[in-house]
Amino acid sequence: MKEENVAPQGAEGARSERQRSPVLVYIAVLFLAAFLLLGISLIQNQRSSTEALQSNLSTMQEVQATQDKILALQEDLSALRSDLDEQRTAAETAERDAEEARREAEALRMLYVLQQKWLNRDLDGCKAALQTMTDRGLVSLLPDREEDGVVSPAQRYEQLKEAVLNP
Repeated sequence: MKEENVAPQGAEGARSERQRSPVLVYIAVLFLAAFLLLGISLIQNQRSSTEALQSNLSTMQEVQATQDKILALQEDLSALRSDLDEQRTAAETAERDAEEARREAEALRMLYVLQQKWLNRDLDGCKAALQTMTDRGLVSLLPDREEDGVVSPAQRYEQLKEAVLNP
């Protein structure tokens, strides 16, 4: 009786071992497929990371180039502002010089008017010209330099003023 029990158990053991064998192969294939998929996923992930890094590097290089251009433009702008300030200063100086020359010309013209009125013996016109020159501050603008032995305009003004006020 013992042998009979052994035989069926041996047949069952062989059968269950045969059934386990395809299951083990199936599980092994599944694990192998999973590892392959993990490997492929890892490689693809590494490729996309590399591409992202290259893209980021390219973007950073573009940003750096743009920053370099901005710095160069800022330096150019600074130089242009400096030049503009110099030009403004030069223009203001030229404008002051032109205004001074215009006022000196006006003083000389008024001296001429005074001299013409004196020659025409128009004492009232002379007094009006003297008053205009004083009111406008033109007397101090008359040149006081003599040229070729000719009396300076400032000296001529004083001579005419003395002659008009003390006839």
